[in-house]
Amino acid sequence: MSGLIYGYIESIGLRREDEAVESHNADVLASLPAYGSYICKEMFAQLPRRRPITYYTQLIHFATEPKELWCMESAWIEQFERLLQRLWWSKAELIETSSGQRFQWCAAREGNSIYTEIPVVSWQRNVFASYHDLPQVSFEQSVS
Repeated sequence: MSGLIYGYIESIGLRREDEAVESHNADVLASLPAYGSYICKEMFAQLPRRRPITYYTQLIHFATEPKELWCMESAWIEQFERLLQRLWWSKAELIETSSGQRFQWCAAREGNSIYTEIPVVSWQRNVFASYHDLPQVSFEQSVS
């Protein structure tokens, strides 16, 4: 059994442009192939832009369990980044459970602008060796 890949793509809502962003992203996801590729349409779902489900962002979540994928292949990342080039987004995160790698993409911004352009073509990718070795956070909860 190989690992799971899961994560989300986030778009910060701009109120007047929310419907256009949601529609654009839905069209891009609908255009993905049904099968035969690392990135397929059925692995994505877009949350409706309604409170209390989403307050300030538009979220696309995804998950897949590819056969015999034990660590993130560069071809998988390339296909994912080609998808990001077509979407309107601000941040994306991905976790691959077999190796424990975590990837994060942050859209480049100019000045105070939330978005530089649609679609986003410039970003910074961060790769973390493992999500397994995160330090424990102390949490106390009293039960009455």
